[in-house]
Amino acid sequence: MMQKVAIVTSHLEQSGITPDLVAKVVLNAVTSENPNLRYLVGRDVEEWVKSNDSMTDAEYHKMMVD
Repeated sequence: MMQKVAIVTSHLEQSGITPDLVAKVVLNAVTSENPNLRYLVGRDVEEWVKSNDSMTDAEYHKMMVD
């Protein structure tokens, strides 16, 4: 489990997602009069979500497992 946490932490650091950036997004979410269901943090996540829209469930599962 610790190895998985280290991998995720490393990825976040490399993608430029900082605790400060996450805190700003959270602050925006909790103070919004009309909050969104989801908030994305970081360009790589935004691009991933866009590409995910064109995948089938099977393709998505394969990508997550590989």
